[in-house]
Amino acid sequence: MGSFSAVAEIRKLEEHSRKHVPMIAMTVQSTTAGLERCLDAGMDSYLHKPIFNVQLENVLLAFACPEEVEAGHRPAQWNRLATLERSGGDEKFLAEIIGLFSEEKTRLLGQMHHALDVQNSKSIEYAA
Repeated sequence: MGSFSAVAEIRKLEEHSRKHVPMIAMTVQSTTAGLERCLDAGMDSYLHKPIFNVQLENVLLAFACPEEVEAGHRPAQWNRLATLERSGGDEKFLAEIIGLFSEEKTRLLGQMHHALDVQNSKSIEYAA
């Protein structure tokens, strides 16, 4: 069964369950027609390859925190080529910086969430 057929079958099952399964298309097509075809088939969103972490995070955020996305709190889009250029074109250096960020972001986000819970603006600012 192809992806479009699978989506159609899942959407039929949802009619009886009243539950919605988010489905994200991943394809090499990056045209508007490709996007429309996926959405018309019942997909909720669309990513074209190659997929970068920020693109995946944006799509997942839209499903995990739709109220934030609707309120206009969308993450900034990352331009990898511009970042690479600003880092002197050094792929190894850029990979190291991204690795460090990946290691620290979870801890820092946790600090920010805790600071929000206790309404400590200084801690939020420091973690940010």
